[in-house]
Amino acid sequence: MIVTLDFECYPTASNWISVAVICIDKNGNTISSLLEYAKVPKNTTIDPVNIKFWEKNPNALKSNLPTHNHTKKQSELRLCNFFTTLRSECPHFFLVCDNISFDILLLNNILKKHKFPSINIRGNGIYHQPLCVWTLKWQLQNIFGSQKFKDLQSTRSTPLVSQMLTDSANSGVKHTPVSDCYAILASYFLLLEVQKNLKVRSLT
Repeated sequence: MIVTLDFECYPTASNWISVAVICIDKNGNTISSLLEYAKVPKNTTIDPVNIKFWEKNPNALKSNLPTHNHTKKQSELRLCNFFTTLRSECPHFFLVCDNISFDILLLNNILKKHKFPSINIRGNGIYHQPLCVWTLKWQLQNIFGSQKFKDLQSTRSTPLVSQMLTDSANSGVKHTPVSDCYAILASYFLLLEVQKNLKVRSLT
């Protein structure tokens, strides 16, 4: 199972307002998913960089704001329980994201806050660490050069990559967690195809 998650934050980078988790199989079929929202706190510090981004994307901000009366604690507990269930049903899932130092840090802080185990596990024969798709892309570009990497991305039209890009487009406004999750998965599968291309070329 491949799992991805994405947080959107406002009005500071540490205050999440929406989060999505999407679990798919190797064929791109959605197995389970979660979408949660949290209210924007009152009298909070304003982050000018964060505010500037959302001012450029007002429709996205509106789509990320909650329409329910759940407390933030209730939403966070549902997120924690989702990962607990996921671990029990599929202990060896792959977690990919586009910013480990942000999304995974935020997730781990929430898990710790509610006394759940960290998403990062090392010990007893298990080694679980999230994979950052942008770091992998940057490494491949540095190793093989930008032009060669561009040539290898001719695999963009593969059915699985196309499906994830379509799912991202169909999920609604950009810069919402569901849309971003599918975009992350599209990048992940594209990079897998690029590496497959590299392996095939090295054998010919």
